[in-house]
Amino acid sequence: MEDKDTASIGWFVAGLTLGALLGVLFAPKSGKETREGIAQGAREGRDYLSERGREVQERFGSAVERGKDQLDDLTGRAKDKLNRGRSAWSGLAERGRDVLDSFGGQTDRIAAMEAGKEAFRSSINEAGEHRSS
Repeated sequence: MEDKDTASIGWFVAGLTLGALLGVLFAPKSGKETREGIAQGAREGRDYLSERGREVQERFGSAVERGKDQLDDLTGRAKDKLNRGRSAWSGLAERGRDVLDSFGGQTDRIAAMEAGKEAFRSSINEAGEHRSS
């Protein structure tokens, strides 16, 4: 978009210059009138360029604001997912502690493994329910 604006400005300036040259060569006006015409054309060109510059600046500022808003949105969503993951992990760890406590300090590995498997399956099922809701 900016390349198109730059090209338009370039063509405008080239046309302005060519028009001024042709005007000087072929105009049946006095030198003073010709100088006034050239000065008027230069003022119009300056005004045009100034206006185009303001428009580009406004567009750029708008694009920057949209980018900031999108970044804030993505950051917020990432933090939310991270917090949900931490919460799920804390719940799983708490369940594991409860299961170990329920064995009353037994060192039976098979029972502990089975409890861990069950806690893992339960957390997977809950995670699936969270995704679908």
